[in-house]
Amino acid sequence: MQHDIQQLESELAAAEERMKRLHFPGRKKQEEVPQDTYDDASEALLKAERRLAAAKGEPYAIPADFPVDWEPGAPLPILLTSDYKLFLIFCVQDKVDWSNEQQMAQRFEKLFDQRCVVTFLGCADTRFGCPNEEVWHGHYLDGHGQDGNEAQIVVHSPWLNEVMAINSVHSDYRPERWTDKKHYIFWFHDTTFECLAEGLTWEVVTEPIDQILVKLTKELI
Repeated sequence: MQHDIQQLESELAAAEERMKRLHFPGRKKQEEVPQDTYDDASEALLKAERRLAAAKGEPYAIPADFPVDWEPGAPLPILLTSDYKLFLIFCVQDKVDWSNEQQMAQRFEKLFDQRCVVTFLGCADTRFGCPNEEVWHGHYLDGHGQDGNEAQIVVHSPWLNEVMAINSVHSDYRPERWTDKKHYIFWFHDTTFECLAEGLTWEVVTEPIDQILVKLTKELI
């Protein structure tokens, strides 16, 4: 096992060095790295982080296979919750050619055209707030598969273990009731959303936000 961990540490160090070379600050304009090359290196680094964390039994984050991209600069997430239901709402990212100045200028004009409504099923707990993207590197998942570009699931979640331990004092506690719970995490620009739930559904809607909120609030009651 120790040999395996040493090998995984070497693979992670190599992946980190590759990313460091791509970020070389003295790189000239004509030497800019193609996006595909950068994406491949980034994905290789995340996979190396996850493999090492898994071997050590440490928490790490994997993709949640959530298909909707939120607006990176202003997702404007809203959380609606009651004892039994939880809705997360955010602005959907409009497909933009980042090299097209006109599309970039029009990007925020379409900001409120589409919102995603996520419904979490069997939610046991939730968090909504710190950290923002400026301090993601202070989160315990930094270097453990953390990817701020997507929704993720935390494997070996310390939060889920903590909540299970609290509930274990109940006379009717059944650990098997928690086996389907997942620790979801959404990395927004100014806010991080997390919840412990059995699953989720989602839909993209185009109604004005006041109509969305009225409709969902009625479902909470």
